[in-house]
Amino acid sequence: MTDTNSSITIEEGKRDGIFLMTLPVIIGDKTYIEGENLSTKELYQGMADGVPVKTSQPSPQDLMDMWQSILDEGYDEIVYIPMTLTLSSSYSTAAAFAQEFDGKVQVVNNYRLSSMLYEAVYDAKAYAEKGMSAKEIKEKLESESKNSFMVLTVDTLKYLREGGRVSASKFLVANLANIKPIMILHEAKIDAVKKARGLNMAKNKLVAYVKEKVEELYNEYAPERISIGIIDTFLNDEDSKDLLERVKKAFPNLKIMARKCPCSIACHVGANALAVSATVMGER
Repeated sequence: MTDTNSSITIEEGKRDGIFLMTLPVIIGDKTYIEGENLSTKELYQGMADGVPVKTSQPSPQDLMDMWQSILDEGYDEIVYIPMTLTLSSSYSTAAAFAQEFDGKVQVVNNYRLSSMLYEAVYDAKAYAEKGMSAKEIKEKLESESKNSFMVLTVDTLKYLREGGRVSASKFLVANLANIKPIMILHEAKIDAVKKARGLNMAKNKLVAYVKEKVEELYNEYAPERISIGIIDTFLNDEDSKDLLERVKKAFPNLKIMARKCPCSIACHVGANALAVSATVMGER
């Protein structure tokens, strides 16, 4: 089981036997549910129009009710992989309430989100099919937490500033100079690594930096185990296509998955943001 932050769609979850907790998003004064009555494009447009947005957690009762309904279907155990602790308290909340299920619910924190989390969920599914217990899968996934990273840039630092992740002075300077910060999310940290002026240069520098980091992975892992993920909050589909083509050119022999950014992340980065991840997949 995971949440919609994983970039797994409701249809894919039903097809592949993955349970999805849908996440609430507040736009203005109304609460919407990602994947049910809110599309990613609607959220991105709202942010571009300046409408206040924020994420919200599912209620503990909703979470526990879902766990209980899964167990009532006849499943013995649940591996729950929520959004990383780095950006959300979902893990801490879930881990606390899982204690009421006598070890039948194992909550994983392997510091992943979106395209990285997607691969972790399918790793977990493969491990379960090999006969591993929920506790063993949790330990395995958490031991592999270092095997992924995401490099991202944003059009505006407004949303990161509102989330307390950048200072007001950095926000002002970056906006005035059209500077796009390029950051890396790895394990529990988000660090700035480069700067670019304008979207085109940001795309170039970001993809080049990811390529540099992926070449380090080649020293330890075979190319067929490395998955490249692309997520964006572009309003213009041509920007999405352009990014995909750049990534395909940089990684012609690797698995590439492109998705729109989940609403639960988009609220933290704003419209016209982009990210490219690299994840070492488990031995499935």
